[in-house]
Amino acid sequence: MICTVLGLLIFSGAPQIAALLDLRGSTHHVTRCVIAIVAFGVLDLAINTTMWPVCYYT
Repeated sequence: MICTVLGLLIFSGAPQIAALLDLRGSTHHVTRCVIAIVAFGVLDLAINTTMWPVCYYT
């Protein structure tokens, strides 16, 4: 559940996180996309991991 919340927060705040991490300013959109893709992967894995016991035991 904690990974789900963290993944969602990072996914929704990807532009702000990219702006904080980007020092050159020219690759802001690339950094934002990479952060969003990684956060979406964490979010998807966390949700699937949380749902698996419910679907398996019903």
